[in-house]
Amino acid sequence: QAYLWKHRDLVHDLIVYTDEPRVPWELVHLKPPRGKRGTKPRFLASGGMVRWQLGSFPPHRLQVRRGRARSICPVYANPMFKNDVGVAEAGYLRDRFGARPVTATPVGVERLLRGGGFDLLHFSGHGAADADDISVAKVLLRGQRRGSTVHEQYLTANDVSQNLDWTGPGVTGPLVVLNACQTGRSGELLTTVGGFAKAFLDAGASAFVSCLWSVHEEPARVFVETLYDELLRGAPMSRASARAREAARDAGDPTWLAYVVYARPDAVLEKV
Repeated sequence: QAYLWKHRDLVHDLIVYTDEPRVPWELVHLKPPRGKRGTKPRFLASGGMVRWQLGSFPPHRLQVRRGRARSICPVYANPMFKNDVGVAEAGYLRDRFGARPVTATPVGVERLLRGGGFDLLHFSGHGAADADDISVAKVLLRGQRRGSTVHEQYLTANDVSQNLDWTGPGVTGPLVVLNACQTGRSGELLTTVGGFAKAFLDAGASAFVSCLWSVHEEPARVFVETLYDELLRGAPMSRASARAREAARDAGDPTWLAYVVYARPDAVLEKV
């Protein structure tokens, strides 16, 4: 505590190595060893703290080459699920990265994962979890309508683990962003990080961004677009994520603290 307080203006270079996805390190608030906390917020998240898994070190260079960005932004068959922000993000990604849309079905996503050939993978939609086990997170795909019934379709961490491998010699994994907003349904409101972070990082992703818990749509859109804008301007990942969190906070929702970034703090994005 005393060490972090002494170096409180340098936490933008802080990386936490951990294999525990549920501890909210981003919510740790710095305060002096003695006396009152002070009035200025000093969350580790607002300083740009990032994470990584134990046992490896993240790459410095993130590269998005022409034609190698993909977006998964479902238009849901179930009318109770709206994804207007996903549609907006798909347009943003197309304009900024030339991202190509992926058919948001299990077959379409599995084909993408098995085929590879992308440097940026962005999902924008809803997160979900089993009502009996809310810790088992997944993201909601388009769904299939059969008559008056919609059969929900999902992407799970197991799907990622079974279909991805970027760990070969000379292979650089992509930047992966899961921007999963809340469904608004009871029992389906928890994190998309958990198993997804481990699955994508074990597969060799160069960076992974998602939420510790579900967030509202507008702050979610503001966060990811600001993050990309800052990275495209040349800001390192820690500074870019701090500015993105600040922008999401200014959008008027406390869930700006929800975002977790697995990356090297000085990682930079190159658009080729």
